[in-house]
Amino acid sequence: MAPTVAILSANSNTGTAAIECLTEQYADKVKVRGVVRRMQSAADVEEFDIEVVKGDVNQPHMLGPVFEGVNAAYFAVPTSLERVAVTKKFIDACFTHGVQHAVILSVLQADRKETKFQQQFAEIEEYAMSKAGKPVNTGAGDTGSALFVPVILRCAPFYQNMYSSLRAIEQGTLTLPLGDHKYLPHVDVEDVAACIAAVLAEPSKFAAGTYNLIGEYQAGNQIATAIAMKAGVQCNYQAVTDDEAVTQLEQNGLAAWIAKGQVETMAWFREGSGQDIESDVSKFKGSKPAKFGDFVATCLKPMLN
Repeated sequence: MAPTVAILSANSNTGTAAIECLTEQYADKVKVRGVVRRMQSAADVEEFDIEVVKGDVNQPHMLGPVFEGVNAAYFAVPTSLERVAVTKKFIDACFTHGVQHAVILSVLQADRKETKFQQQFAEIEEYAMSKAGKPVNTGAGDTGSALFVPVILRCAPFYQNMYSSLRAIEQGTLTLPLGDHKYLPHVDVEDVAACIAAVLAEPSKFAAGTYNLIGEYQAGNQIATAIAMKAGVQCNYQAVTDDEAVTQLEQNGLAAWIAKGQVETMAWFREGSGQDIESDVSKFKGSKPAKFGDFVATCLKPMLN
């Protein structure tokens, strides 16, 4: 019988993408259990042939059915100010319920702790790795041989972040706080999902540790050129200040702290940090990461025409 893997939460962007990848590529290897905090959210994944259960790491008494028979789980770190504490609760739940393999996303060079996002994810990473190699509780007959294996996927900003710039792109301009000479590493969520799925489907292949997920490095003008060419629209790059970028992202619907965090991250790259990180996507996916231009042609272009 195929083992069961858990996705928390199933209706998150990365969770849904991972479910799609698992059901398309690994249906013969694993059964997927999608976990949602509210059963109304089950509708978001009803197109997939998976089991859906209700579960919330903030309510430990609900987690028995979530992790029953599960040896590998993915936790989508939420975009909330409480995400460090919540992710630690997931890690604790893995120990309580005998989940040996845990997949958690992070940010590039989190251990530098120079941006707000790096500081948050560094705390998560440190907590997870402090427990690596310790036995999880597998219940009756536990011999202590099932050891915790956290796989931390450090992600570049997503290509999909461009959705928050749709209004400006429609007006012919891409505005980013990248300056003119530094490069932004970014990656397709679909590739991130492929990496998550690869670990869940064959967890014994991947050791505890951190891995970097990057699709491409591109300067602001290269990003704008790719949009213009692949979407068939006029798109000129305009460098803006950090304050201007935060205001634009907030106007496009992002929470203030997320907008500030995204801009701080881009400023970190703009100042020359993180410019030569090697990507590990191919170690999981078995092929090179998707190009930004392919994402534009497939996903961004239909939203512009």
